Amino acid sequence: MTAPKLTLLLGCALLLASCGGGGTPAVQPPLQPSQPAVTVSSVSGVVVENASTDAGIVTGPWSGGAGSVSGEVTVGSGTTATTETLTTADLAADGQFTLPLPASVDGAKLHAFTGSYFDVGAQYPADSGTSTACTGAPTLSSSAAHGITLAVKVKAAKAGTIAPLALGSDASGAPSIQIGSVVYVDAPLTVVGTVTCTSTYAGLQVRGTVTYDLNLASGWNQLTIKESSGGVSSSGGTSTQDIVLSSGALPTNQWMFSPYTAVTPVGPGSLPRPAR
Repeated sequence: MTAPKLTLLLGCALLLASCGGGGTPAVQPPLQPSQPAVTVSSVSGVVVENASTDAGIVTGPWSGGAGSVSGEVTVGSGTTATTETLTTADLAADGQFTLPLPASVDGAKLHAFTGSYFDVGAQYPADSGTSTACTGAPTLSSSAAHGITLAVKVKAAKAGTIAPLALGSDASGAPSIQIGSVVYVDAPLTVVGTVTCTSTYAGLQVRGTVTYDLNLASGWNQLTIKESSGGVSSSGGTSTQDIVLSSGALPTNQWMFSPYTAVTPVGPGSLPRPAR
């Protein structure tokens, strides 16, 4: 068993799990996010593939040929959840696409974007052998907004899920990974604040922060979820992982292909989880 760490369950599959314990977000007067609210009527880019080596994740050109791209949402939850297609577009042989987004989404398909939706504590349940505790809560400008996260899929000689994915480093030089997300809301909403979670397993303490910097307008919004890893401290026993959710743009126009179709898209209500 390896020690716990906060990590994006990518494996270039963008597999997300639910994440437990912690404060309950409160609905309070608006705070100011760092960026203005911006909506989009389409998303575009080029599909790329994982050509990773032992040296790290590397992207390669799309080899699945021409086909189609679709934008799908999950309606409902649990065993009664269903998947519905909202929009489709052509996929060029070189992976280029432009996917138009519907002007509106039926309110019956949306989830309540209330405090509980953004509750990091509820997303990080403690599992066997791991002790997890979260403090802090994001501040929401409204409890009236509803929304949903779009999953983008391709179907050609290869079929699967795609999402914007960029690799880099933060100001300290620590490695980072950024994933893009497209979210629809039916009313303006700001979400600002920081939650700190600490997990302990087999003597290793993992301290992670989730920072919300979201300014969402009615319609389709682009988000970037950035995860940075500080690694294990020189004294041993402590590791850090930081997640920042920001709105206004996607991190890249390169959409990484994953052969998995039954995945939960990255979004404000589906964050990375502590894992052993």
